[in-house]
Amino acid sequence: MRNRPEASRTCLAAAILAIATVSIAASAQPADSDGDGIPDSVETQLGLPPDLPQRLVPAAQSPSRGDSDQEAAINAPDILSAAVCHVGARRLLFQVEFAGPAVFTGSTFIIYLDMDNDPDTGRVDPHHGGIDVMVSVSGDSVSTTFHNADYAHTTTLAGTVDGHLLWVAMDAPLSPRDGTLALGLHLLAQRKGGASDSTRHAVVTVPVQTDVAVPKADFGRSGSLRPLTDYRYVDDQVKLE
Repeated sequence: MRNRPEASRTCLAAAILAIATVSIAASAQPADSDGDGIPDSVETQLGLPPDLPQRLVPAAQSPSRGDSDQEAAINAPDILSAAVCHVGARRLLFQVEFAGPAVFTGSTFIIYLDMDNDPDTGRVDPHHGGIDVMVSVSGDSVSTTFHNADYAHTTTLAGTVDGHLLWVAMDAPLSPRDGTLALGLHLLAQRKGGASDSTRHAVVTVPVQTDVAVPKADFGRSGSLRPLTDYRYVDDQVKLE
């Protein structure tokens, strides 16, 4: 029979191990000050208020293709879902989830946006009619293409990736009505020689956040998806590792 001092030491060691395991797991989680599921690093990069939780509204879904690792390497990114919210002022936030890591090497991913939910403005064609703005992602870059002059000189964005998620924040002219904003969108992922993926066009109604001050952010008509953690301050210059 084990004596009591030895049993006590065993219990103490087990308790310390359990606490250490929990601490390591907690430290591995990225900081999320407002508890909205968006890491603080993403919020900083995309100009989101750090103390205001973002309430994303589901906008599109697509069943997983169930690619093997070999298939995923040659196919376009496998889209699972998209969501959007109004951050404040002129800023929107888009989240797109993929079945695998959000990597766009050798592929192109496009968010087609009917910003005013009006099929009679913007692009004219049978597949993308009414589209005002296209957000295109390829490699580690994100850029915009315009089919409506009302958005061409006043729309800017920034994007980043976090695991299986693509995040895009956009400043653009908005036309809310009765406290909500209606916009149309659909998604397309394609890669030469591989399977593509897409979603049907859908209209999503997003609550508008009033009296919310959005932080200043480094937005442009195009930008890099590389996270801020990939950059270092060296010799008085910001450098990409």
